[in-house]
This record gives sequence, C-alpha cells and structure tokens, in this order.
Amino acid sequence: MATNPSSTVVRAWARLVKAQQFAQGAIESRLKAARLPPLAWYDALLELERPGTCGLRPFELERALLLSQCNLSRLIDRLENAGYAGRRVYEQDGRGQVVVITAAGKSIRRRMWAVYGPAIQGALGAHLTPHQAAVLDELLGAMVAKSTAHQGRRAPLVAEPAPLHVRPAAGSTNSPTAQRRRLRPASRRAARRPS
Repeated sequence: MATNPSSTVVRAWARLVKAQQFAQGAIESRLKAARLPPLAWYDALLELERPGTCGLRPFELERALLLSQCNLSRLIDRLENAGYAGRRVYEQDGRGQVVVITAAGKSIRRRMWAVYGPAIQGALGAHLTPHQAAVLDELLGAMVAKSTAHQGRRAPLVAEPAPLHVRPAAGSTNSPTAQRRRLRPASRRAARRPS
C-alpha cells in the first residue's frame, strides 16, 4: 500500500473538504435564517429519536453523531435547557445516564428537517445528476464503511424518513435502505424511523 498520496488523491481530498465546507455553511445559514438551532442539534435529536423511549447513553450518542463532538456534555446540556432532551438514570447502572428526546425535541427536529432537507438538495442535489449522486453516495459509503470498520465503530448515517430522489437500479444493493440495513446493528434495525 502506498504511503504517499497521488496528486489525484490530494486534489480529491481538497475538493471533498471544500465541498463539505460550502455545503455545511449553506445549510447552517438556512437554519439560522429560519431561526432554528444549529445542525449539530438536528443530528443529536435524530439519533435520540431513533430508539424511542429507550434513549441513548451519552457514549452511544457520541458514537452515532455525524458531526464530531468534542464537547458532547455541553451539547446535551443545551438540548436539555431548551427542553428538547432530558436525562434519566440508567436502570441497569444507577451511576449512568440515559438521554431521551422530548416531544418538543421531536417537533423541532421535524421543523428543522423542513429547512434542512431542501438545503441538502440546494447544496448538493441541485449540482449533481441522479447518476452522479448515486456514484458519490456509493464511493463515500464505501470509504465510511471501511474507515468505521477499521476503527470498530458503527457508520453514522443521515436518515430522514423522506427518501432522497435518487432511485438505484432494480436489485441494487446500494440503495439507501439497503445501505442502512447493512450498516445498522440488528438491534437498531427494528427501531421506528422518525416521522
């Protein structure tokens, strides 16, 4: 295996970082203009909504987040102060905590998606053909799956109930649903998707 990247790999890396910065900046701007919380809140609320009333341990939430969170306890504090999440004692270990989403948290997450979904389309989908989006999804999915498998972690996913407008070929194992099934642990497959 080569230790130094080719010029193509370096260029692809720089473009990936720039594309992510542009897209995330555009999405954050739209959320702010709509007077909604920042994107990190959406990701946390979505992950908290997946297990329903069971909630997540803080380390599980940290592992599941799309965005790296060096200060997870502060994020949880902010969600709790806003009334979007709450903490309760972990029944199997009285010293631990479980973080659960509240009804207000579910409501604000849905309001955020109403802005976030179209912002994803504007920042990414509008610039790619359906085929290009499918290829990008497959390439990045393979990269994430290999990286997370190497680190022994579950791959994070953007998962909203509304399907993205890319339809893979019939029988494809790279559809968003097939990918979620492959990447999600069996215990989470049964969890109800948010609406």
